[in-house]
Amino acid sequence: MLIPLVIVVAVIAAVAIVVLAIKGKGGKNRRYKAKPILTDNEREFFTRLVNALPQYRVLPQVSFGALLVPAVSGKDYNATRATFSQKIADFVVCDAAMQVIAIVELDDRTHNADKDAKRDAMLEDAGYVVVRFQSRHKPDAAKIRKVFDEIVVNREGVKREGGNNVVAIRAT
Repeated sequence: MLIPLVIVVAVIAAVAIVVLAIKGKGGKNRRYKAKPILTDNEREFFTRLVNALPQYRVLPQVSFGALLVPAVSGKDYNATRATFSQKIADFVVCDAAMQVIAIVELDDRTHNADKDAKRDAMLEDAGYVVVRFQSRHKPDAAKIRKVFDEIVVNREGVKREGGNNVVAIRAT
């Protein structure tokens, strides 16, 4: 009689442990959930960029923290870093040596022109080229290649203090 009771208690305990484990992993108590790296619109444009620029590496969703470092020190360092630390570039196009050719932004209805201008100013101050394409009128592969050919030609002829190459392009 004692053995069946022990077995029943053990089974109930095992079921309870499994239920708690499942609830902890997938239940309502979760604090985080996965999200896609790209929206459907961004994914389509990523594929378009990759196909148009086979000689380059296209990186999606790159943190400004991977692209920028404050050019100040002391107490201004953290304040300056806070101005970009939460920002993400839609795409970064690099050459084979992983040198940044341009930052590509895909502007949709959620973009704000004033905020975009501030973001662009940060990146351009660091010497990056920023290219903005309108989501409603995404360019075809030929237009993308033409824009990047222009960037490469201009980079070779335009130098900035510190050796950074700068060209501002607003693609339409």
